[in-house]
Amino acid sequence: MRWVVYLYSQRNINGILLMLGAATFALATRNLTPYLWLLPLFYLAGALLTPEPFSSLWVHPPRSVPRAPHALPPSLERLEKMPRLPRAARVRLESLQSLLYQLERSRTVLDGAGVSSSIKRAMYSFLPQTLENYTQLPALYARLHPLQNGRTARFELLYHLDLLEENLLGMAQLATDGEVEALRLEGKVLEEICAYPLRFLR
Repeated sequence: MRWVVYLYSQRNINGILLMLGAATFALATRNLTPYLWLLPLFYLAGALLTPEPFSSLWVHPPRSVPRAPHALPPSLERLEKMPRLPRAARVRLESLQSLLYQLERSRTVLDGAGVSSSIKRAMYSFLPQTLENYTQLPALYARLHPLQNGRTARFELLYHLDLLEENLLGMAQLATDGEVEALRLEGKVLEEICAYPLRFLR
């Protein structure tokens, strides 16, 4: 699957463009044969000189869950500023930040319902790793390439952010109302939503 990701990468696009430029020049001189063996070198030059890290072709493994209060971790603050992250995702992250501060005011109720760990796992493991995986994808791949379910990586990211926001919004309201049993049910739903970081590669 990584070769499909590479096809959408800026490295591949620049390599092809430089190779085509060289081929066009050779055709213009009406002396293509001497240049044929040089075309792969032009491709390699275009690919290797593109300032896109090779790590963008890899998806990182999940990380451990750190202990921290309900607030966006520093990794999210860094990721939400990256140009590859859709603006719609940044808007949802801002909404999640507000919800986390709201949940913090009901910390005692959340702890009593046993859902604080689920929230922490969602925000400090699932979400940072999912966003990290997304930002490692070439922009064209994320927007255009259909995954096995027919959806694009961009659609999947926004869809799961919507699910997460809806779940936390419901939990914030339940915590305010002191609905402990309902909170436990929502906590189980949250665990299902955030069971594994989205990898976007199959």
